[in-house]
Amino acid sequence: MMQNTYAVTIEHPQLGKRREIKGRNTHIAQQRAQWQLAQWEQQWQQQTKQAANTPDVIALRNQAAQQALFDLQHLLHAALQRDPRIDWQTLKIALPEVAPKPIPPMIEKPTLFKLPVRPEFNPVPQREQFYTPPSLLGKWLKPIKTKQEQVAETAYQQALQAYETTNEQIMQRWQVRHSQIEVQNAKELERYNQRLQAAQQAYEAELKQWNSVQRIDLKKIQATNQQIDDFQAAYKRQEISAVLDYCDMVLSDSAYPDGFHKQFSLDYQAAAQLLTVQYRLPVLTQLPSLQKVIGIKNSNLVREVHLNDKELKQLYEDTLYQIALRSCYELFTADSSQALQQIQFNGYISQANHQHTILRLQTDKARFQALDLTELEPKQAFAQLCGYVQ
Repeated sequence: MMQNTYAVTIEHPQLGKRREIKGRNTHIAQQRAQWQLAQWEQQWQQQTKQAANTPDVIALRNQAAQQALFDLQHLLHAALQRDPRIDWQTLKIALPEVAPKPIPPMIEKPTLFKLPVRPEFNPVPQREQFYTPPSLLGKWLKPIKTKQEQVAETAYQQALQAYETTNEQIMQRWQVRHSQIEVQNAKELERYNQRLQAAQQAYEAELKQWNSVQRIDLKKIQATNQQIDDFQAAYKRQEISAVLDYCDMVLSDSAYPDGFHKQFSLDYQAAAQLLTVQYRLPVLTQLPSLQKVIGIKNSNLVREVHLNDKELKQLYEDTLYQIALRSCYELFTADSSQALQQIQFNGYISQANHQHTILRLQTDKARFQALDLTELEPKQAFAQLCGYVQ
């Protein structure tokens, strides 16, 4: 029996379908469940388009009916076109890329213009600088002395006025230049702060994204992937449980037409490298029999044309042969570890809570692979392998 098997039950209420999906671990089971749900949803969308019996809908129904019969008639051929081996890498969970942790923004501060130094002025002119001692005559004649003093005072006042005017002009030029540089520096600082704010916002967004990746349970992902690697290694060693799980996956992944419910059990005898397959076969009434739909003129009604009893019975027998041959083909072809040398395929049907084996086929790998299944009819190939049908 299989070990460490996980199961997921899925259903599609609109189609009225329910199925249990198995896998070696929850990840594999969920993968298969998602694939099956997608197939059901696609089928449901197709059916909803066929609500009325318009000419287009009738054409779609005829196409679907013909495709259903074609798929059954070519069960084996379809399997021969695909590689049934398990792709181990697709079973794994892809690890997210872990980028380096974002670093805080480092925006270089602008180089500001140096403010001009406040000007220093020359000493204020003093009266003494313009006063000259009176001449000998001026000492004795007061009018001359007074005239000399007036000249000195005028020169002093002119010098003082020129001094104040010049200093005022220098101070004004300094204030204008000082204000210009302050405004220019303020603009540079504003642009710097805007760039810094934008960079900080971008950094915080990157850091948030980085942190969300870190919150993913990487260890859990790695552990799941390690389970896949361990499973692969155990299968290569031909451990019984791994061989059974692998063969179960091969048959479970075999894509049969919609509505075909696969149910089987496996047993493996390592010494003889013999795999026994107990496979539940469909009953006759489960097969599609619709050939075409004919619209009735001037009404929304249709007439269905089905296979007759003989044709349906022939299709049923051919389907059973193909299921057995297809299962053996997939198992032998997917046997990359060379664990299988023989297969015992027992096909049964369930009726009234009882199982009835109606088909048996036992074959070894060399004999089976010597057959050209592309050339032989399923019944011929089955007969050459000495298969038994009740």
